[in-house]
Amino acid sequence: MSVCFDNPEEAERFADFAIQCASDMKAMGDSYDHEHLIDFDDKQFPYGKPDIVIARLLKANK
Repeated sequence: MSVCFDNPEEAERFADFAIQCASDMKAMGDSYDHEHLIDFDDKQFPYGKPDIVIARLLKANK
């Protein structure tokens, strides 16, 4: 996977998104499912651009 940006500000907004997802994962624990970048910042990353989803990895039942 490659993540490409037009400028450093876009990269910073993506980093903000990833940090927010990590914070939500910590707060929500196992109930955290996923977040879409276009839902996080629909002005900078409008619908139509490739969406990036950060999701919690599901653990296999043992």
